[in-house]
Amino acid sequence: FDNPMNYSISILNKYQIGLFGIKNIIENEDLTENEEKINEIYFELMELL
Repeated sequence: FDNPMNYSISILNKYQIGLFGIKNIIENEDLTENEEKINEIYFELMELL
Protein backbone atom coordinates (compact mmCIF):
# COMPACT_ATOMS: atom_id res chain seq x y z
CA PHE A 1 0.00 0.00 0.00
CA ASP A 2 1.38 3.40 -0.95
CA ASN A 3 -1.16 5.14 1.30
CA PRO A 4 -0.93 4.22 5.02
CA MET A 5 -4.52 5.41 5.50
CA ASN A 6 -5.79 2.86 2.97
CA TYR A 7 -3.85 0.17 4.84
CA SER A 8 -5.48 1.18 8.14
CA ILE A 9 -8.94 1.11 6.59
CA SER A 10 -8.22 -2.32 5.10
CA ILE A 11 -7.24 -3.71 8.53
CA LEU A 12 -10.28 -2.09 10.15
CA ASN A 13 -12.56 -3.69 7.56
CA LYS A 14 -11.02 -7.12 8.19
CA TYR A 15 -11.38 -6.58 11.93
CA GLN A 16 -15.06 -5.63 11.61
CA ILE A 17 -15.74 -8.62 9.34
CA GLY A 18 -14.03 -10.86 11.92
CA LEU A 19 -16.10 -9.47 14.77
CA PHE A 20 -19.26 -9.85 12.70
CA GLY A 21 -18.33 -13.48 12.02
CA ILE A 22 -17.78 -14.13 15.74
CA LYS A 23 -21.13 -12.49 16.57
CA ASN A 24 -22.92 -14.75 14.06
CA ILE A 25 -21.24 -17.86 15.47
CA ILE A 26 -21.99 -16.91 19.08
CA GLU A 27 -25.67 -16.34 18.19
CA ASN A 28 -25.74 -19.78 16.57
CA GLU A 29 -27.01 -22.38 19.06
CA ASP A 30 -24.67 -25.21 18.03
CA LEU A 31 -21.32 -23.89 19.22
CA THR A 32 -19.54 -27.27 19.21
CA GLU A 33 -19.83 -27.43 15.44
CA ASN A 34 -18.34 -23.95 15.17
CA GLU A 35 -15.51 -24.30 17.68
CA GLU A 36 -12.88 -24.60 14.93
CA LYS A 37 -14.29 -21.56 13.15
CA ILE A 38 -14.22 -19.52 16.38
CA ASN A 39 -10.55 -20.43 16.90
CA GLU A 40 -9.78 -19.59 13.28
CA ILE A 41 -11.37 -16.13 13.52
CA TYR A 42 -9.76 -15.52 16.91
CA PHE A 43 -6.26 -16.22 15.56
CA GLU A 44 -6.94 -14.08 12.48
CA LEU A 45 -7.89 -11.19 14.75
CA MET A 46 -4.82 -11.69 16.92
CA GLU A 47 -2.64 -11.44 13.81
CA LEU A 48 -4.26 -8.11 12.91
CA LEU A 49 -3.68 -6.55 16.34
